[in-house]
Amino acid sequence: MVATKMGPGVPLKERLNKALLEFSGKLAGVRSGALVQVWMPEQSADGTVVLSAQGLPFAIAGVGDLLALFRCVSVRYRFSTDPEKPALMGAVGRVYATHEPEMCRDVQQYSKQVYLRASEAQRCRVHSTVVVPIFEQDCQDKPLGVFELVQSEKDVAFPALFMLDTSPSQGSTA
Repeated sequence: MVATKMGPGVPLKERLNKALLEFSGKLAGVRSGALVQVWMPEQSADGTVVLSAQGLPFAIAGVGDLLALFRCVSVRYRFSTDPEKPALMGAVGRVYATHEPEMCRDVQQYSKQVYLRASEAQRCRVHSTVVVPIFEQDCQDKPLGVFELVQSEKDVAFPALFMLDTSPSQGSTA
């Protein structure tokens, strides 16, 4: 799970951006490329809470033309957070609602009912994904959002890199 510490004066979006850039730097050696993006809750026009990636930090590492296209497609999606509407949740909404990460080594094997962006994943040659809830460090009750790592390679053995430090940098007093 991704932990964040709410520090004074540094907005969450800025800390997430820094964390995504650092994380994508660790993925620089990925042959086929990787997309890292964040999904945050917002209130929709009908008053329900949905997850959106639009206007939020993201990073693409390695070869990424099709991953950039997948990002463009992804920002048009809004995932439900309501367990009463499982057909609208997708992996992103399920992770947010259950507080449990999900990983898939080939999303192209899933139907649209399980992975809502299945047809887009096929067009953009997306295969492996891991989706992890983002929590405030001191509060595990409700996620702040969801972190998603998407890769073009099949059967990726995802590294244990998901304890990102998004706390504000403290100046050295040495």
